[in-house]
Amino acid sequence: MYSSLRHGHLLKKYIEQNKLNRKGGINGLATELGVSRQGVYVLYKQEVIKKRYREKIIAYFDLDRNFFPDPKEIEETRNRDYNKFLNVSVERNLLLDDLKEIKDRMKLRWYLQNERINYRKGNQEGCLHVVTGLSFEYYYYHWKNPFYIRELPRIEDDFLAYGFAFEITDNSMIDQGYIRGDFACSCTLLEFPEDIVPDQYYFIIFEDEEMDTHGLCRQLEYNSTDDAFMLSSERKEIKEFVIGYESVSQIWLIEHVIRLTPEDYIQLASLE
Repeated sequence: MYSSLRHGHLLKKYIEQNKLNRKGGINGLATELGVSRQGVYVLYKQEVIKKRYREKIIAYFDLDRNFFPDPKEIEETRNRDYNKFLNVSVERNLLLDDLKEIKDRMKLRWYLQNERINYRKGNQEGCLHVVTGLSFEYYYYHWKNPFYIRELPRIEDDFLAYGFAFEITDNSMIDQGYIRGDFACSCTLLEFPEDIVPDQYYFIIFEDEEMDTHGLCRQLEYNSTDDAFMLSSERKEIKEFVIGYESVSQIWLIEHVIRLTPEDYIQLASLE
């Protein structure tokens, strides 16, 4: 749209469509404008042709006086097109970021699947990768690195042979008998918000508007209209709040909760 308003583009198009360049039209126009033939070609490249040249061109070819758009209209259209371009670029980059996040989560699932296969083949003992409250922020920024994941400390578990154990950092699940310092265990990393089940607790990992990272045990409700999650708990003192889908990094289905002895916790901390 913007290019079709450029004065030089319109002049060139008119001359070529009417084959005026084959009838000496350019030479005659150059004489009328007081420029060389090459000077006319220079006009082809101009966004806005000077007013005195525009008036002579219109008179020479007997064109409509509005043949050349108002320069203000060109400026407005250019700005509008540029803003559209920026918006499309932002949307494209967001989609690419989302796609990369999906790929990274898929790689983490493949890693867990490989852990499962090795366990069943007897190539390794069953154990969970542990993320404590103190190490959580580091996990948030490095979970896409498979070498980091492999080096996470591990703990034995009778219920799950592979997966992750995230430390619970508040009392949102105290009604279920779990307290701060227990570990929420999972081997199921969700991808689609439509798979979320009401009244089920999940360990959700996200970044808030202040760029702070969080890992919380919460019940989730997805609103497809707003593309956002409502986070809640059965504990009344735990306030409900909403976060956008784009802020969420991971959602783990809590399948099991374990409690470490003080000795086990101290040993675990020494491995981080």
